[in-house]
Amino acid sequence: MIVDDYCSWQALADEVNDSGDGSSDVNKLQSLGGNSLQQFIMIGRKWLPVDSRYFGHFFSQDSFIVIARSWEFDDEELGNESDVSSKQKETSETSSQVSEGEEREARGASPDDASSGRSRTVVYFWQGRECSDVGWVTFNLSLRKDMETRLAYNAADPTHPLSVSFKHIHQQQEDIVFLAYFQRQLVIHRGKYRDRACQDRCESVQFYQLRANGNPIMTRCVEISPKVAALNSCFSYILRVPAATIKEWSPSNSYGNKDVVYLWVGSKAHPDDEALLESITARLFPKTGAGAFVTPENRENSVFWRALGGQCKYDNNADFMGQTRLFRLSNEQGFFCASEKCSDFCQDDLADDHVMLLDSGTQIFLWLGRRTSDVEVKLSLQAARLYKDYCTQVQPSMPRKLRLTAKNAEPQAFKRCFQGWGPFREAKDWAG
Repeated sequence: MIVDDYCSWQALADEVNDSGDGSSDVNKLQSLGGNSLQQFIMIGRKWLPVDSRYFGHFFSQDSFIVIARSWEFDDEELGNESDVSSKQKETSETSSQVSEGEEREARGASPDDASSGRSRTVVYFWQGRECSDVGWVTFNLSLRKDMETRLAYNAADPTHPLSVSFKHIHQQQEDIVFLAYFQRQLVIHRGKYRDRACQDRCESVQFYQLRANGNPIMTRCVEISPKVAALNSCFSYILRVPAATIKEWSPSNSYGNKDVVYLWVGSKAHPDDEALLESITARLFPKTGAGAFVTPENRENSVFWRALGGQCKYDNNADFMGQTRLFRLSNEQGFFCASEKCSDFCQDDLADDHVMLLDSGTQIFLWLGRRTSDVEVKLSLQAARLYKDYCTQVQPSMPRKLRLTAKNAEPQAFKRCFQGWGPFREAKDWAG
């Protein structure tokens, strides 16, 4: 276990205010890196800035705070500034360099323009799927009000507070703006942040899947169970095999006393996947402690297959990615209706007290939760038949079969439509 130095809430607030108040440089505030985007791990009631190596990395059993500060401009002002800046470039060729104050006057901007109230701060509370709601409740009751007061403080004009908003987001249910901050390199690990370098984790095989759902921006690298069944020719993966494990399997191996990291790129994967994997691996597994090898599909060695439990068949296409649709069938509003989820859905979107309909392009699954009512089941069967008939009319070349499944009994054809499939998180029964 790694023991880190906590930062007090006062120090955290001072750091954020010092790095992003109204007097900061506008270009710095607009940049995605640096101080305009900060990430903290929440442990109890204390906060800890994440290690720079783990920036953009999240853990399923923890909660994180991400503070994003942006700068809002009007399109007309941007156009005027670009025109003025081009004129300034022409003038600078024949005249001497003007002072900073004269340059502001040439743009028509006042010295206090950077603090005119257009700074916008969004505080994201990210909650892992294996993390309880206690952290969110604690944050709201003890820290949120103080955080809002401090982040809204405008040093240039205290009478005009800055804009601050809060968003509670869950693992793999992040919005597209949040994902865009990390430029397709958001990584989700299993376990806890404090155990990231513990002995058990370092001595175990780690397996990550890189996958985009519906939009390239919605790309995540999620840690999954190391199984061959999770492979797909249309996706890319990171597989880390510890040095001790390799030595146990092959005492005379040629890797030396180093971990081995395989960057497995599917034959039908996106061309940018290899570069993304290399960038993620360079930070996650420094070259000083591991050797990274790009492994195209069908060129794997025996160590690769053994780490995944042995070579066997796996999916070689992902046509379902372009056809998959998820609907929730419910009568909770007093009438029966089907509401479609967005294309970037996840396992936690499966509601335990409703019926879900999943269209994979070749099969239509009716998924039953444990607390689904008999009325919803009967109405959902009728709705599924109507949907099947509709698909037959619209896409006669893609006939679909209607199948029934239930929670914890899903087939692989159902699970593969969800990135990072794992055990369901069951709510604790406090009835005694």
